[in-house]
Amino acid sequence: MQLINAILALSSLAGLTSAAPIAEENTVGERGYTFPADFRCKAACRWIDENYDTEPYCDTYLFTIFFDQCPSCAKTYNIWDTYSEAVEAAATKCGYPVPVPSASGTA
Repeated sequence: MQLINAILALSSLAGLTSAAPIAEENTVGERGYTFPADFRCKAACRWIDENYDTEPYCDTYLFTIFFDQCPSCAKTYNIWDTYSEAVEAAATKCGYPVPVPSASGTA
């Protein structure tokens, strides 16, 4: 299970830069696998959900990338209800403003 989570986390980073929004088009990973935007969004939110209570957390590269991406895409892909509690807890823990995505999918 940890291997799958690591693959999900790493695959969703393919071609991304800090605070980059999740693109609508498919992203081709290192080995040529394609990952649709909804999959990458779920991977970002799930990583926050599974890791926000571990240390160190708030200053990690993955957290800053996924924390910026999850709230802005989760509403679009109808998964905000599933991950909002973890994202809000992570924001509170790290001293960030609690994201509130709009109906259009932007935080």
